[in-house]
Amino acid sequence: MRNLILAIILWLIAAVVYTGNYSVGDFLKATPLGRYGAEISSLALMVPVILIVAWFYARQTRGDGWGTSAIGAGILWVGLSVILKLILNRYMVCAPKTNLSLAEYKIVGEKMRECIMSDYYVWQGKMWPVVLAIALVAPLIMGLKENR
Repeated sequence: MRNLILAIILWLIAAVVYTGNYSVGDFLKATPLGRYGAEISSLALMVPVILIVAWFYARQTRGDGWGTSAIGAGILWVGLSVILKLILNRYMVCAPKTNLSLAEYKIVGEKMRECIMSDYYVWQGKMWPVVLAIALVAPLIMGLKENR
């Protein structure tokens, strides 16, 4: 139970950085860096944050059962991150205007679904799946480093 609480607290810290990073990324899209440069700069910020959080988690969960705990933390972090991303996209990025007719609502729903899922299109230069992959394996990798 202690490891679960620790994993959630550490994810919340990373989520604060992630949310700020999301805002910075939106700002950078309008600069000469462009959309792809903003994706790379967001990745460059999130990877060290995830690795530091995972390192701290590994240091606190050394000993018997660290591997299971690390795998569980990685899965938990990915799940919570996907939920946070869906909520941010749904209510901040892709939110439609509020006074829609029924016919407009169907069209807006399709556009919203496309907007929300667009962050997962690696072939379009989106780095979000890379962040999720790193969040999945980082506790295990840092655990291997700490438990040699």
